[in-house]
Amino acid sequence: MKRVLSLVLVFAMILPFAACTKRAKNANAATTEQLGPDVTIYGDGVSPALILAASVSATARETVMAIRATLKSRLGESPKLGATSTVEKEGVEIVFGDTTREISERAKAYLPELDGDEATYVIYFDEDGAAIVWKIYFDEDGAAIVWNHSYGAEIGVKYFSDNYMTAEVLKIPSGTRYVGHFSVSGYAEELRLAAEEKARQEEEERQAQIERNWATRFDSITDPEVKAAVKDFYEEFYDPEKIIRWWAGLYDPDLGGFYYANSARDNDGFLPDMESTLQIVQRLRTFNSDLANYLGPDITAKMIKFYQDKQDPDDGYFYHPQWSKAVSRKNVMRYTRDQDWAISVLGWLHSAPLYPTALDRAKGSAGVVDVTVKRLAIVPRYG
Repeated sequence: MKRVLSLVLVFAMILPFAACTKRAKNANAATTEQLGPDVTIYGDGVSPALILAASVSATARETVMAIRATLKSRLGESPKLGATSTVEKEGVEIVFGDTTREISERAKAYLPELDGDEATYVIYFDEDGAAIVWKIYFDEDGAAIVWNHSYGAEIGVKYFSDNYMTAEVLKIPSGTRYVGHFSVSGYAEELRLAAEEKARQEEEERQAQIERNWATRFDSITDPEVKAAVKDFYEEFYDPEKIIRWWAGLYDPDLGGFYYANSARDNDGFLPDMESTLQIVQRLRTFNSDLANYLGPDITAKMIKFYQDKQDPDDGYFYHPQWSKAVSRKNVMRYTRDQDWAISVLGWLHSAPLYPTALDRAKGSAGVVDVTVKRLAIVPRYG
């Protein structure tokens, strides 16, 4: 029975791989000549290690994790997972990508020549586009799936999952290999269309949610003109894309901070301020708590400088040039709050003030200090 299953798996690989639009010059096919004895890839007490090359794409890695979960459910244990540097070679392995394992080299030996946009598990670039060749190869050491492009990884690993992970036990003749062909441009087009469809569905759901919110929140408004005006206002400020574009328009790329409003940005005498900058980046942190990584090195460096340049080394507070230290010192809430914002934002950006802050100095002082500094000792920091 197991021998019959092996033959079924071998000949099943002759079926075409309908991944993309055009056909390659050579049809997808399994090779059945010069095969060796059966090798058990998984099952019957065999739990293969899963070896990943560094080039495994995120999409392909998700499929590998699904393969691992399937093997765990069948074998009762999770197979080892890692790179060649972290998993010692002990037995049968399923190798994903171009690794230092010998089976990877044997698999690569079957990579054919490339021609145009369609190819087999190798990347090829010319004026007409790109092509990828991918291959699944079995021998006595296990299975190797070889690629050198993320598309090849995604398609090759998925093909392995769909066609070789269906049995409780996989026994297959040593030397079996499958060469698949696909169009890189065709696959890229499929991804583009899928992304557009997903975006369309998300937008439909977002608009439906807006209508549901509108129905539940504002149906009590009876005056038609008032209702229309409120709805226009709501739609303007409910749209996340419009809000983010508005925020982006308030950013000053030369100074590294955000303005309070469009009117401040568009009129002389106004500059970005620390509190407005905190309010926007605090909301950006809801998208990614690692603010420095989210903003990128250029914006991060400018924003750090934006805050650090405003610190006074004599008292540790932070003062805006548009208001001056003398004016700011007349408003206790102004300069104490600015210190709060500077400490918080610099911390989010993995940085710190250049000098000890007034709060630092208050904590280290045993004498009488400014009542404002005393207040700062109990002001909670923004985490």
